[in-house]
Amino acid sequence: MPNWCQTTVFITSSEKGKNENVEKLHKIIEELENHKKPINPNGFGVCWLGELVTALGEDWHKVSCRGEWYYMDFSDNMLELGIDSAWEPPYEVFDLIKEKFPDLQIKYRAIEEGNQIFETNDREFFPDKYVMDYNILFKDGYHSDTAFFETEKEVIDFINEELELPVKTLVEAENYKFEDDDNYISINEIELV
Repeated sequence: MPNWCQTTVFITSSEKGKNENVEKLHKIIEELENHKKPINPNGFGVCWLGELVTALGEDWHKVSCRGEWYYMDFSDNMLELGIDSAWEPPYEVFDLIKEKFPDLQIKYRAIEEGNQIFETNDREFFPDKYVMDYNILFKDGYHSDTAFFETEKEVIDFINEELELPVKTLVEAENYKFEDDDNYISINEIELV
């Protein structure tokens, strides 16, 4: 069973005022979502990335497409997708989209803790440099979440104020000695690739 890489994707046109291809891609994905059953038998359903590969006219056996999109929004001539894929972002699917629609720009942020993938290809869309996962026991129960921050100071301030832990550095935060073994803080830097 794979580790799942969560990737947030924004797709726009690089040519100002020319949004036909963003709209075309949106319509292709929307049509796939409306299918009653998949074009290709698979374990994911109609939102499997292999369905998109097929709809773009390619053989899904030749493109790494192990995953699915679970969210789609189209507004202001921008297509947003939430994708879960095995072990890493769906790089080959991104390459195929860019091959079919050369004017499109694909901006993404991917998180996959098992393989230590914390990356973005665009700091304008994804300005956060840090991602923090935490699970902390409070009087009312566990508080667990993933949070994103632009600066180290924002991370420390959040830990001090929201998690009520007296730390001064990221290293100190990650090495904090909790009384409860289920408590943890994991902080990673998001790399610009």
